[in-house]
Amino acid sequence: DACVLLWNLATGERVQTISCPFNGAISAVIWVQLRESNDLCFVFGCADGSLHLYRRHGSKTTFEFVFVFGEAHQGPIEDLAFDALHHRVASVGGGHPQVWKLSSQGALSSLSSRVLDPLVQFPPQSERIARSIAFFEGGCNVLVSYLESHEISCFTIEPWNLKWTRRVGSRIGFSTLCGSDGVTIFISNLIDGVDEYRLPDFEKVKAFPHAIKFNFPLRFVTVFREGWLVSGGDSGFARLFDRRTGRLLQLLEHPNSTIS
Repeated sequence: DACVLLWNLATGERVQTISCPFNGAISAVIWVQLRESNDLCFVFGCADGSLHLYRRHGSKTTFEFVFVFGEAHQGPIEDLAFDALHHRVASVGGGHPQVWKLSSQGALSSLSSRVLDPLVQFPPQSERIARSIAFFEGGCNVLVSYLESHEISCFTIEPWNLKWTRRVGSRIGFSTLCGSDGVTIFISNLIDGVDEYRLPDFEKVKAFPHAIKFNFPLRFVTVFREGWLVSGGDSGFARLFDRRTGRLLQLLEHPNSTIS
C-alpha cells in the first residue's frame, strides 16, 4: 500500500497516515534521534531504494517531511538500523550495506561511499541478497546477513573494511542482535523457526520452533526487559516467545493480514 501508519499506543488511535505511492512498497522503518533535539523522528525505506526522514516538532501531533535520498540503493531497502551513540543510520538493499551520518537537521550523508563503492564491492542483488543489518560493538562495526549464502559479514565503518565473515547452517531470512549486550544474534532459518547463536563463535544455543505454512522471510524483534521474542506470522498473527526458554507464549491475532 506504500503507507506508513502512526498510532497512539496509549489510546489506540491512528493519528497519521503517510503515503508515498511513487516510491513503491515501504519495506523498512526505524525510529531515529537527531543531535541536540528531543523531537521524535523516523526513517523509512522503499522498494525503489529511497530513504525518507520525517520529524515531529515539539508538541505537535503529526510528523512532517524533512528529507528524501532518492538513490540510496539500487534495489529495495531490506533493513534499517540506528546507532544513537554516533547518530548514524545503516541501510541494506540491492545486495550491499551503506552507513549514513545523520545531521542535526535530519539530512543524510554517506559514509561508506567515500571509502568503498558498494556496487563494486558486492555482487548484484540477484546473486547475493543482503537481508539484514545491525550495528555491532558500540556502533564501530555493522553486521550484514545474506539470504542464500548463509553468511554474516562484519564490516568496520571508519575506515570501511571487511573484518570477518561467518557461515551458519541455514539460510537467513532475517536476523537481529539481542538488545541487551549484542552478544547473541537471532536468525530466521526459513526451515522451522528462529535460532539463537552466541557471538563471536556462532554457537547455536537455542531454537524457537514454529510451523511454516507459507515460507517467506518474517521480521522479529527482541524485547529485553520482558524477555520476549516477537516474530511475524504468515497467516495474520504474530508469535510471542519466551526468549529465555524458547517456549511459545501466545499467538497475537491480526485478522485478514500477514504480519511480516
